[in-house]
Amino acid sequence: MIIVIPLAKRSGLIEWCEGTRPLGAWLVGDERRLGLSVEDGVARGSGNMGAHLRYRPDDMIPASAKKMLVSVRDKPIDKKLFVFKEICEKLKYACLERNYF
Repeated sequence: MIIVIPLAKRSGLIEWCEGTRPLGAWLVGDERRLGLSVEDGVARGSGNMGAHLRYRPDDMIPASAKKMLVSVRDKPIDKKLFVFKEICEKLKYACLERNYF
């Protein structure tokens, strides 16, 4: 059952969908349970592989991207932009590769 909370005439918020997963869980999966290391980016376990690892196994793992972003949190905007562009080169869109949307 889907409950939509109207926000305006043409938009709303989906409140509840049974048997679904959040988009972030689908994209990233469960990196800790898989045994993914930020240092080596290699899966050594089994479990819920996210779309990034499943469809783009040679890309940077999302946990590495997050670690890089956290490291420049308090840095000047030019440093943040440099790191963001570096991440974008190494972590491509997983959902666009297979035309999911």
